[in-house]
Amino acid sequence: MFPSSIFRVAVIGTHAPRQCGIATFTGDLAGAIASAGGEVEVIAVVEPGDEDVYQAPVSKVFRQEERSDYIRVADWINGNGFDAVCLQHEFGIYGGSYGRHITGLLERLDVPVLTTLHTILERPTHDQRVAFDEVLQLSSGLATMSKKGRQLLLDVYGVPDSRITVVPHGIPEVGPKSSEDAKARLGLSGRKVLLTFGLLSPDKGIEQVIEALPDLVEACPDLLYLVVGATHPKIRLHHGESYRQQLMDLARRLGVVAHVEFENRFMTLDELTLRLQAADVYVTPYLKREQITSGALSYAFGCGNAVVSTPYWHAEELLADGRGRLVPFGCPEGISATVQDLLADPVELQRIQMDAYRHGLAMQWPNIGRKYLKVFRSLRPAVAALPSDHPSSEEVMGTPLGLDRLLDMTDDVGLLQHATYSVPNRFEGYCLDDNARALVALTGIDCPDKRVRKATETCLAFVDHAFDGGKRTFRNFMGFDRTWLESTGSHDSFGRAIWGLGSIIGAGRRSSHVDLASELLVKACSGLLAVDSLRARAYMILGLAAAQGTPYNDLISKARRTLSTWLHRILGERATTEWPWFEDSLTYDNAVLCAALICAGQMDGDERMTLDALRSLLWLTQVQTDDESRFFPVGSDGFWRSGSERAIYDQQPLEAWSTIHACAVAYEATQDSQWLREAKRAWAWFFGSNSGSVRMVDPDTGGCFDGLTPDGVNFNLGAESTLSLLGSSLLVSKLIQPRSLPALTFAGYANGST
Repeated sequence: MFPSSIFRVAVIGTHAPRQCGIATFTGDLAGAIASAGGEVEVIAVVEPGDEDVYQAPVSKVFRQEERSDYIRVADWINGNGFDAVCLQHEFGIYGGSYGRHITGLLERLDVPVLTTLHTILERPTHDQRVAFDEVLQLSSGLATMSKKGRQLLLDVYGVPDSRITVVPHGIPEVGPKSSEDAKARLGLSGRKVLLTFGLLSPDKGIEQVIEALPDLVEACPDLLYLVVGATHPKIRLHHGESYRQQLMDLARRLGVVAHVEFENRFMTLDELTLRLQAADVYVTPYLKREQITSGALSYAFGCGNAVVSTPYWHAEELLADGRGRLVPFGCPEGISATVQDLLADPVELQRIQMDAYRHGLAMQWPNIGRKYLKVFRSLRPAVAALPSDHPSSEEVMGTPLGLDRLLDMTDDVGLLQHATYSVPNRFEGYCLDDNARALVALTGIDCPDKRVRKATETCLAFVDHAFDGGKRTFRNFMGFDRTWLESTGSHDSFGRAIWGLGSIIGAGRRSSHVDLASELLVKACSGLLAVDSLRARAYMILGLAAAQGTPYNDLISKARRTLSTWLHRILGERATTEWPWFEDSLTYDNAVLCAALICAGQMDGDERMTLDALRSLLWLTQVQTDDESRFFPVGSDGFWRSGSERAIYDQQPLEAWSTIHACAVAYEATQDSQWLREAKRAWAWFFGSNSGSVRMVDPDTGGCFDGLTPDGVNFNLGAESTLSLLGSSLLVSKLIQPRSLPALTFAGYANGST
């Protein structure tokens, strides 16, 4: 089964093979979230020329200085069904002034963002403050690794406490220290070991420890100071190995070169852990107080080391209450005296080591992963895929997108079918298709107000008037003068009428509406089988399924089974491995065919029917996704026949609604979160995540433009497009907290098994 609890997270930051502490953190955090039950993809910011050196778990890269890459990544995230983003923030890893390129990505995201702050400045410059404030404002939540970080966010930046979470820096899972075994493996048996690790740079203060070594070596002749880690890439780029050379020269001048060993490379976690296990005392002699977090300190502490450190912010907090020892900045004498005291008192040394290890258990990565996942879930809004400038979930449920426009297009006869720009086009009159679809959409509003009830009744009256009792069929087109333009309507309009009537019956709001719809439905049932259009029969199946439970249940059930058995047989006869579809072409309203069969299969307990429909829908969603992971429906200007070129334009809003509806039905059947992701992908199409990168929603009317053409949007705001937006909006608002249904015991549709 595919459980509904799976939570998809995109983690953004630097990543290996880039050599920096945040790259290591990003990889470790992604693994921790995955181990806690999340589904994680890493998106790495890369330096020029490094685009091709990344591999799994990195799914996508973007270039540090290319602003357009930031936009493309945001669109990819929006269209790929993520539930949250976890951004690693440090001023130097993103492009622009103090990393301001990242705001372009954050502004475009539709999903909640938890930003992990690796640096929080107490006295930022003006430009630093502007850049940092933008990130703070665009983040849904903020994670800091220390209480000091929380205090700075409150006092300096005015961030509400409710938006801040303190999550410690994660550390590897290791057992209690066994220094002698580790020393033996490293060839260091019989020696006392001091250790400092991390990317080497002048602000690390290594010279302070080397200057303390003469006194230390005199008191402990077997002492060895291990300095582990490569020179920071940016330091090496501009200054080479000059700092390391200065340290080696200092050791030679002080006569302690035999007691200092440099391991100049970026180590694997296992290699690093072995050295942390071997250390007797870990030293962090940093020169600056303003360091909010240190991964090296966290790792050393969590591995059970007795830590001697200068009192920078993170060390003050982590080593409080006797969990380590603090010495003044720039004081080699203090380092020497403190280390000597610890080495001379094995009992106290072991106490500090065990205290550190016990305190560090809560910092191990599996625990951190669970905490991050909990924070992500708390940030998830009711509609996770809504763009930032879209109404909130409460507004969607109160006034769904497209509703006002739909009501404006409805007069006392019915819903007008076309518009010239935003002005209703009376020359084109009305059609049964749109009035029936309006019933499907309007009955999806849980708490309809007076306007909605009036529009529903008007559209139902139109369907009633369209029915020809003598022929047991429906008319479709009506002129603005209220005269019918044909004696018999299309098969599709017949099918949509059945769907609309079934929706009225299923909603069960007004007994008078239900009674009329039931009478019409029963009368029309005698003409159902004369309609042999695939989509018309799919509409009928959905309408009959919605109407289940009326006094005419036997008649309705029999008709539904007859239609669904026929549609399933058509799929079995025509589907191939390469083209698992009902027809040899994809035309319009495609996903409704799958939705009808999934619905029927569920009602009748026909797993074979449901599985086959799910496989077809899976294929459809795959071919409706472009290389940028955006919804990419087949264009109506030629459609797509198997073996030929597909039409790219004109893309119709109806395809997005149809896909979202089918995915909602599939999710209800399987509880597989993949269908939520696909629904969100189609939903994002309305808001610019499409091949034209244009919004399909008109900000003035709240309606939807009629289509996406090679030249951009079709600026007319007709009924079908607005109904598609309204129907999609209602479905998405319900999808985020779907009804709890027992999951069926089949999940083989993705790989073709039964």
